[in-house]
Amino acid sequence: MVGAMPVNIIPKFYNDTIGGCNGMEDEIQVSIGSRVKSGDDFGTVKYIGEVQGYNGIWYGVEWDDVARGKHDGFVDNIQYFKTTKSNAGSFVRPNKISPLRTCADAIRKYYGDREDETVAAHRRTVINEWKREMGAPFIEMVGFEKIHQKHKNRMAIDMSEETLSQLSINFASLEKLNISVCDYEWSDILVLSHLWPKINEIIAAYNRIKKITPPEVTLRTLTILRLDGNPIDSWNEVNNLGRLKNLKVLSLNDCEICEIRFNNEPGNGKINVFDNLEVLFLNRNKINDWRSISELDKLKNLKKLYFLKNPIQNSEDYDTTSQLVIAKIGSLQELNGSIITRELRRGAEYDYLKRYGAEWKVAQQDAVQKLAFDIEHCRFQELIDKYGIPDDSLLVKQVRNTTLTSQLLEIILRDENGKILKKKFPSTMAVQKLVTLAQRLFSKTGNTGTPTLNLLDDQMKGAEIPLDNVMKDLAYYSIKNGDTILVRFR
Repeated sequence: MVGAMPVNIIPKFYNDTIGGCNGMEDEIQVSIGSRVKSGDDFGTVKYIGEVQGYNGIWYGVEWDDVARGKHDGFVDNIQYFKTTKSNAGSFVRPNKISPLRTCADAIRKYYGDREDETVAAHRRTVINEWKREMGAPFIEMVGFEKIHQKHKNRMAIDMSEETLSQLSINFASLEKLNISVCDYEWSDILVLSHLWPKINEIIAAYNRIKKITPPEVTLRTLTILRLDGNPIDSWNEVNNLGRLKNLKVLSLNDCEICEIRFNNEPGNGKINVFDNLEVLFLNRNKINDWRSISELDKLKNLKKLYFLKNPIQNSEDYDTTSQLVIAKIGSLQELNGSIITRELRRGAEYDYLKRYGAEWKVAQQDAVQKLAFDIEHCRFQELIDKYGIPDDSLLVKQVRNTTLTSQLLEIILRDENGKILKKKFPSTMAVQKLVTLAQRLFSKTGNTGTPTLNLLDDQMKGAEIPLDNVMKDLAYYSIKNGDTILVRFR
């Protein structure tokens, strides 16, 4: 029969946690900086003590949700603590909140921690002596060292709404980390970044990140960074992430960015930041100028852009703003999840030439205006080199003649069988009406179904421009007298 195990080497357990030098009891102490919860609300303790005129101990808490707060830390003109967000603070009794386990505690509980080598060596010596005394060499004590070895290759951890304030564990194999809704600044992440030498993805959404310091020696393996919902309002701060050579995906949805600027150089010369950035999310920001989109053409490898619900998009319909984005960024392959086909790009770029052609021609007569135009429209010269200069009738702003006769356009309609019809149509006719008319005119030759219309543009070396927005009128596509429209049946 095996004798009683010496008490000083028996690990103690409290609610599935191990006591002793590396363990902890399940009771969590609250201190300044602790994260706490009340109902569904999370907050950070900023003050512990008495409040003048009120009995007992109070906790001053800054709440993540400002609506939960009542003041800035002031009571009766006495400031007990200071909040980072206006009116985000309140006082609560200790029994009204529940402390949250720190990240370090949670990690130790779930993964185990490495023992201090001195403590571990002493423990091994005691166990070996005890095994010799008992004549039981087969007995093995399994503690944190074994647990750590089992979990040392953990690759992902989700600590959203927790705290990293006491983190001191080196996760050499950690690849993905979620620290959303933790009230962190960028500096907090940098301080801890040396712990994750192999980190691949960081999700730090809805924190307090506003200022971004360039990482000097850490985060070199980072490929995905999600900073959605942070109060970032300057692109200069975003540029400080440009040194992350392996960064491929950057998400900045729901931030406060008003404009994008890399430099003030004319043209679309590529820049030496964000070398490998391929995917950029900019939904629901405050971008209100088209130059910001032109600036993105200076990125070397941008392939996918998500750009929705920004103020600049309020002035035009979705199709028009999408065409402008496509024309302004030559490397783009997807916009808002939709693939950009060769035909779609060609149509968008040609419409862009027509839209700003007159302004471009005027700018060529003055060096200052030319410089301003080239800065605003980074790709325009590239498009002229690609397609040539559009016809003068598209470049010069014409005085509109309001008589019906002057608005009639003689257009050649031609189907795939070679049948040709010449008709006059008002420039204000919707494309949808022309589709219906073409269907009726060419149905007698055996064509069935709904046709598609494509403008044959002689100025563009015979390129076909799809009239795919059926709600627009003919004038929108700058159709002129004598133009040919190809009628194709599906």
